Amino acid sequence: MTAIDWADYATGDKNAASRTLLMREFLRRAALWVDHLGGSERWPFFDIAERVDSSVRADPDLLERLDEFTNANVPEFIARRMCRAAVHWAELRESTEVTLPDLPDPYEPLIVLYERGGVFFVENGVADFEMRRVPLRTWQANLAPEPVVEIDQAVLDAANEEVH
Repeated sequence: MTAIDWADYATGDKNAASRTLLMREFLRRAALWVDHLGGSERWPFFDIAERVDSSVRADPDLLERLDEFTNANVPEFIARRMCRAAVHWAELRESTEVTLPDLPDPYEPLIVLYERGGVFFVENGVADFEMRRVPLRTWQANLAPEPVVEIDQAVLDAANEEVH
């Protein structure tokens, strides 16, 4: 999370196309996990690792350092919360005590989205990327077996080029 340039969150249209595709892919993957877990009252920005196994959590010292960094550098609350969720997910993934189903990493698209231009804002049921918006909808409406986008630098760059 500290490698992300959080100061570059207002990228305008530079990466807007790829960032909106990544948001849609995050929503799709999160919906797959919610479906597997039997639904969720909290949607879409929540700690999936906690739902899978609440006993496996990231190291408290690591979380304290993360919180210090994000509170000083990350301008948006949802982004700070999702950074924590991604760190807990990484700990769960590394745990030998938990067997995960064959579902895609839910946070990979969100992390790549942040790497391509920082945060977004949520208002009126949409993720707002300045000039583009992604409707959040229900988890059921985001449930889809096929990926929205391949998470590959060249593919994401090409999506941005198509709109310019």
